[in-house]
Amino acid sequence: MKNFCFIILLCLMPMTFAATLTATLDRNTVNKGDTVNLTLKYTGNTSQHPDFSGLSKQFMIFGTAKSEQYQNINGKGSTTLQWTVTLYPEAIGKLTIPALSLEQQTTSPITLTVKKAAPKQQKKSNTPSQLYLSTQVSTQAPFAQAQVLYTAKVFSAVNLSQASLTPPQVNGASLLKLGDDKSYQKEEHGQLYEVLERRYAIFPDKPGKLTIQSPVLQGFVREASNNPAVFMPPLRPVTVSTAEKTLTVKALPQKAEIPASKVTLTQHWGHPLSHVVSGTPITRTLTLTAEGMPAEDLPAFETPAIDNVNIYPDKPQLDNALTATGIIGTRHQKIVYMPTAAGHLQLPAIDIAWWDVNTHTLKHTRLPTATLNVQADHPAHPVIKPLRTAPVSAGNVVKIDRKTQLIIALCALWVFTLMLWWWTSRKSSANISPSEHKARVKKACYQKDVRATKVALLAWANAVLTDKRYTQLGDVAKAIADEGMTKAIESLEAALYSKTSQDWSGRDFWGVFQKVKLVKKGGDKTAGGLPPLY
Repeated sequence: MKNFCFIILLCLMPMTFAATLTATLDRNTVNKGDTVNLTLKYTGNTSQHPDFSGLSKQFMIFGTAKSEQYQNINGKGSTTLQWTVTLYPEAIGKLTIPALSLEQQTTSPITLTVKKAAPKQQKKSNTPSQLYLSTQVSTQAPFAQAQVLYTAKVFSAVNLSQASLTPPQVNGASLLKLGDDKSYQKEEHGQLYEVLERRYAIFPDKPGKLTIQSPVLQGFVREASNNPAVFMPPLRPVTVSTAEKTLTVKALPQKAEIPASKVTLTQHWGHPLSHVVSGTPITRTLTLTAEGMPAEDLPAFETPAIDNVNIYPDKPQLDNALTATGIIGTRHQKIVYMPTAAGHLQLPAIDIAWWDVNTHTLKHTRLPTATLNVQADHPAHPVIKPLRTAPVSAGNVVKIDRKTQLIIALCALWVFTLMLWWWTSRKSSANISPSEHKARVKKACYQKDVRATKVALLAWANAVLTDKRYTQLGDVAKAIADEGMTKAIESLEAALYSKTSQDWSGRDFWGVFQKVKLVKKGGDKTAGGLPPLY
């Protein structure tokens, strides 16, 4: 009786199937740029969610849709859970869908073959396209090295997602993106479009034919679905390009250095040229600006050798500005001139020949010859000539008020203070031994301190060489009369007036300096040469 009741209960209970998990692809071979749908089915009851993170190694996941279905046929009940994942392959070749697990059930890996697909060109039609690409160039016949503006516009009347626009492909030219993209709305052919505009500057390397391959737009458009059971309709991949552009590049005239729409050349001096003192540096800043030419391609300024002038060009500063009309390149160059003798010095004119790409004419931008009126260095102890005064009669006596008397007294006190400071500093410097001066030069050299080295070297010269007062390094070099030391001092001067002073080697300077042989103050030259001072 008990067995009979148990059999009746079994018959009344709904039958269930064993749990199963399967994974399938809607296609096993796709082209690059296509999406593929992965379907994971689980038969059984579960509250868990499958882990799809392993797919991100070779695919981009664009969406996941879930559905659930329950069936009871002839007393046999089953629940089926289904996940549909839209995948975008990120590589070409054999890709693997890894094994997926849920409730102790595991699927088998699946192999997907991804082939390379050529971009499809937009077909002409009388019906306005919902998505298309257009390109244009500023000129069909540019000059070599001259700027060509290339504009790409994407017109979209659909909901485009995950979109990317590749740069145009061009061989035999440089390509530069200009600024940020522009977005706006525009009506074309009776259709309102969202427009994305991107601009490039192209610089042909040499004359001849130049072909510019179209940019390629890739993205996804979600397909419409009338099925209410579909939570998220699949994405449809789209690839859009347009016709290539072919340019005829012309040779630049030989005399022209720069192809541009505008070129300017300016200069700035550190102080007036009419008041230049021998041994005192003067800085000249040259600025060359060209519209339509990168700063890296602008010619360098020549610095020919000039008698009685040491020239120290600094490292140029290059700046590029990106505008809606293209690139503007600027070259800043600082040059330090150190006159070594008094007189009138002529600096040659600077002439820049450039080609005007708008008028197709050769033009020149130049700076005229510059004249430096170099004055001799002021003597350390100027001779004050007595003033000739006329005899003063009683009737010509000038009365001075108390305020004027106070000013005169203060000025006299100030002059006395300066004389006292000068005498004290000279006496203090005289108390320093030559070996201590030399040690200070060594310390400054090892610290790579160019300014401290200059101060220490001048102090050493005033203490060791002659009774002359040294204020300029050039005079020290002349007094030492050693070729190696002269070059070392020139290197020190160049570092003093350059932004790249960190390249100066203090140890090398010290190595040359410590080998210098001199005659002590009041000493005489001997037949055997100059004995070492230390």
